[in-house]
Parts: sequence; structure tokens; C-alpha cells
Amino acid sequence: MSTPGSDAGTDGRTDDDAATAAAGGGHGVVVVHDWYGLHPHVLEYAEELTMAGFAVEAVDLYAVSRTTDPARAEELADALDGTGAVAIIDAAITRLRDAGAVAVGAVGFSLGGNLVLRAAREGAVDAVVAYYAVRSPQDAAATRCPVQLHLAETDRFEDPEYVAEYVAALEAAGTPVDTFAYPGTVHSFANTDVPLADAAAADVARARTVGFLHARLARSAP
Repeated sequence: MSTPGSDAGTDGRTDDDAATAAAGGGHGVVVVHDWYGLHPHVLEYAEELTMAGFAVEAVDLYAVSRTTDPARAEELADALDGTGAVAIIDAAITRLRDAGAVAVGAVGFSLGGNLVLRAAREGAVDAVVAYYAVRSPQDAAATRCPVQLHLAETDRFEDPEYVAEYVAALEAAGTPVDTFAYPGTVHSFANTDVPLADAAAADVARARTVGFLHARLARSAP
């Protein structure tokens, strides 16, 4: 797994480049954090994916900045260079493919979920998982790779009607989509580094993610 460290660049890589694990026809996954930054739970999540057999890159969009304060997280997100963030994710996808991954998926949380869904819209990945994030119905109409969504029961950032419109647009486009809502949860329920977390729901969502990526990336491989 590629993770940030003292020698990491803005893309979150270190000299221990786990993209090489994709060599020999494996599957790669890019993991993108939420607006709080690259916290330990994201690295643990990436490690779980690595143990499940994927080559994983966990990117750092904030170049090592992170917080547990929502106000500060909003500041970090607002200051993020959107074009630069997309470039970081695209570079991670390219490294995994160049290292030999025959199919590459992406997993993103909130801010990261929005960005990986953008990557899916642009055809950059073969399967995508987004936690408490959707994009516009217009984006959905252009998305062709399988999508899995993990949603909070109560979410002040994602309007249920807007989510329904996005899912309906995916279905209308013939895009495979699996949607899960977790009772009693709120936005950021999978972030076990903040008080909003629901560890039980996060465990279930992670297991579903692993199964989805195994199945969908295998079908996407040539």
C-alpha cells in the first residue's frame, strides 16, 4: 500500500510504492479521504483492501494536513485546488495501471467520494465506491462503470431527493448501481477518527465494498 510519510509528495506516495503489487494482472484501488484529511482510519481501510488482495494507493489531497474539527475541515476543503486534486487521483490510477493492474477501482469518502465519482464519469476507473456522496444526474448519465453507494440515514449534506435523482439517472443509463443506507447513521459514519462514526456500520460497509470490488473488477478485466 502506498501511504504518505516524511518523504511523501503531494500525491501521498512514498518510496515504498505499493503500485508494484499490481504487477502480474492484479487489481488496483485508489482510496480518497474525506474533508478531514488522511487520518489513520483511511490508512487502516486501505490496509484492509491490501490484505484482500488489491494493490492500493491512498492519496493525500492536503499534503499531510488533517483535522477533526468540522470548521477547519471545511476550510481545508474550500482551499483545495480541484484541478490539482483530480490530477493527484488520476496520477494514482495511472501508476496502478502502469504497474500492471488489469482493472482499477476507486473508493472515496464524502469529498473523496465526489471526486472518485467524477473519475468514474470520465471513464478513468472500472468500478467506484462512494461513501455519503453523489453527483448530478447529468454526471450519472455519463457514468458507465459499476457504482456502489454507502449512504447515511440522516445526512445534512446529501438531500435524499437529490440522491434519488442520481441513482435513477444511473439506472436509466443502464449503469449497475448498488445503494445501501445505514440506519441510525449520519454523514461521516465510516470515519472512526471523528465522533460521528458508527463503527458497526463502517465494518458492514467495508465488507460490502471489498466484495463489490472483487466482483466488479474481475468482470472488467480483459
